[in-house]
Amino acid sequence: MHGPVKFSIQELRLATAGFSSRNKIGSGGFSNVFKGVLGDGTLIAVKRFKNCSSAGDAEFINEVEIIGSVRHRNLAGLLGWCVSSSSETRHERFIVYEFMPNGSLQDHLSVPGQSVIRESWELRKAIILGVARGLAYLHGGAEARIIHRDVKSSNILLDESMTPRISDMGLAKFVPEGVSSFRTGTVGTQGYVAPEYVLYEQLTDKSDVYSFGIVMLEVLTGNKALVPPLSTPIADWAWDLIQRDKLWDVFSGVKLAGLADEFLLEMLRFLFVAFLCAHPYVVHRPSMLQAVKMLEDGTGVPQKLPERPLGFEVVGSGASNTEAFSLSTISSRE
Repeated sequence: MHGPVKFSIQELRLATAGFSSRNKIGSGGFSNVFKGVLGDGTLIAVKRFKNCSSAGDAEFINEVEIIGSVRHRNLAGLLGWCVSSSSETRHERFIVYEFMPNGSLQDHLSVPGQSVIRESWELRKAIILGVARGLAYLHGGAEARIIHRDVKSSNILLDESMTPRISDMGLAKFVPEGVSSFRTGTVGTQGYVAPEYVLYEQLTDKSDVYSFGIVMLEVLTGNKALVPPLSTPIADWAWDLIQRDKLWDVFSGVKLAGLADEFLLEMLRFLFVAFLCAHPYVVHRPSMLQAVKMLEDGTGVPQKLPERPLGFEVVGSGASNTEAFSLSTISSRE
């Protein structure tokens, strides 16, 4: 298939055994996802949207066509779409993706204790770089400029070789040429959505950069975007530990034992870039292309982080101190 194709509702029902609960592999506020098999044996993932109306069908189909034409090794292949109305189910929309056998990044990070991702720095590094390159391509390398709007660990799928593939483009927005930002109703997932998008409904590609920073922190630390037991935002949780001179506690959820110093320093550089990407102030965030270069070889990484306000009160934490975590302090650590 060279571009997204129109599936019939009958094809999707047949592929998913009538959207059977045993084929349900994911769910969220806007949709459910089902595993399916096409007539030719192709494994697919079918995203079934909730609470649709026919009013937005034309825009939906147009954006699916645009997004489906984008190809990159770190993007999940969008195979097609379907729009259906019936007296039983009312109005529904579907997006059909390639099926990824290793599930989502969130699946692996949610496993308590040891997991292949928690155990391997090289794999964590490859996943972060892959996601960064995929987003950079969406923002500027593709013919159409696209903002994903819902970057999160459950939307990062892993193929048979554990290569990350960004999925769930159902909320993505095509950005017209010459437009740098626009207002739109806030969508996304708590813990990942950029502050300016929540507060002002102002959407730019830096909104994706913020969400990517949160995903980076999840991968680097092994923790959740909202850290239990108080659902503390992960960037605030990690930054507070650093302020209290507990830098290495940030990595308590992943394996460090046996890592050579060069890899430990590399992890710290990645953490530094994660804080830049997940900075509360949009002006301090890099573009995704800049983030890729910072991650690949350190190009363009500032010597210290911009001032970062804490998002929650921590007794005795004091004021935010960016000197506690700078390139000079990283390079001097043993």
